[in-house]
Amino acid sequence: MLVGGAAWLAVLSSLQVSAQTVAPTWVRSRALAVYMLTFFGAMTAGSTLWGAVAQQAGSSTALLAAALGLVLLVPLRWWFELTPGEEVDRSPSLHWPMPVVATEVEPDRGPVLVTLEYEIDPAHAAAFAEAMNEVARIRRRNGAVSWGAVQRRRESP
Repeated sequence: MLVGGAAWLAVLSSLQVSAQTVAPTWVRSRALAVYMLTFFGAMTAGSTLWGAVAQQAGSSTALLAAALGLVLLVPLRWWFELTPGEEVDRSPSLHWPMPVVATEVEPDRGPVLVTLEYEIDPAHAAAFAEAMNEVARIRRRNGAVSWGAVQRRRESP
């Protein structure tokens, strides 16, 4: 049991480090969340499956079948290896211009207020406001503490 537990911890730690290493920085937390969801979902499904096998065929048969399955599946590790993929540039594209800031912002300071201004044809104002509802959901999902849209009337020249 001690060796099995140590092996389990080593495999779990190695897989988690691999998942973090392979994912690009800007999406690492989401990739790790998907990894954990998949891993623990598979563990739940596997526990249910092996419990059913043990109930039908006995614990010894279920453990022997699981051990044989592990031995037979080890060679798949070489075909499905997680590699960092150094040839892929995963850095943000930075295709937008750098933002204009009122004062110099230290990297460890926050919160930060970000404002965007759009000039919208009044005929399309209602459709734009509806589209902004979806933008609000996306901004909050991506970590915005608060978000709002303010309609400002254009002054006539």
